[in-house]
Amino acid sequence: MKSKIRKIVVENLDFKWNVKHLSPDYIALRLWFQENRALPWAQVRVRFDNPWLHYGELLVCVDRGIDVQNVFQLEPMTPKRVRSIIQQIIDLNGQPTTFRNSLNYALADDGALVPTSSALSVT
Repeated sequence: MKSKIRKIVVENLDFKWNVKHLSPDYIALRLWFQENRALPWAQVRVRFDNPWLHYGELLVCVDRGIDVQNVFQLEPMTPKRVRSIIQQIIDLNGQPTTFRNSLNYALADDGALVPTSSALSVT
């Protein structure tokens, strides 16, 4: 299944974004600046425990009174979340102008961006 390219404006700058499935527990948020589709401006590996793939484990947690929010990362990638991530990257690196390599990050459980060598590998 091909992921849809979406548009978003942050600080009056045009970005495009999409989500790529990496594994049952990770997705990659890919961000392009303006119309440059040849090279993503940034890529962010995000933990996402797909509830359909973890349905049985979720039921067991609920049945045992375990708070699933402490065990699973269930927050989907929404435009609000994408805007927040883009803003964090701009705060760390300044506004994008010209770039030669993609910025690669992993989103930590506390919401902080951690630089990585590749956002598209699961480690």
